[in-house]
Amino acid sequence: VSIHKCTLRFTTTQDKKHLVQVLQYLLTTKHLKLNNQPKNTQDLTCWVDASFGERSHAGILILWGEAPISWSSRKLDYTALSSAEAEYIALTMATKDIMYVSQLIHEITGITCNITMYTDSKSAMKIATSEGTKARTKHLDIRAHHVRQHIKPKGNITLKYARTQTHLADSLTKAIPIMKLKHLQQALFTNV
Repeated sequence: VSIHKCTLRFTTTQDKKHLVQVLQYLLTTKHLKLNNQPKNTQDLTCWVDASFGERSHAGILILWGEAPISWSSRKLDYTALSSAEAEYIALTMATKDIMYVSQLIHEITGITCNITMYTDSKSAMKIATSEGTKARTKHLDIRAHHVRQHIKPKGNITLKYARTQTHLADSLTKAIPIMKLKHLQQALFTNV
């Protein structure tokens, strides 16, 4: 698709400005490619992040070994009432995704993966690992508690905390500074 054809669809000056920014990014990163050679095929890692607000989103990044095989940024299934709740709902969405990917890998290769999920919310981790309902979470639908069935010791997912500064799914929910973008590029891409 030529740039001329693309600009015809964008009518406002702001749209054209965004198009120029995207094209500049693509030109400056054309030497990069996704790292698609999993080094350790026993490990399946999921990075989960959520943004809280009127339009809360979940960002989910799944790595097989060190190779990204699935990523998404989508609206939350529920209306979250707090940032911890948004992160918890994102964990539930990610659990469904990671379990599907794990089963698919097992069916194709016969490999049973060690699954680790990273979040930058200690509050969401506490909700996910606690038994029963608390006053602050009793309004959540039973569907939202799906994650509890899969977290160790009941299930086979290890839930770990990751600092926001090193979180790989952070860019799927919000704009990030250039230094964090470079960290993400180093983690997910290799030079051509």
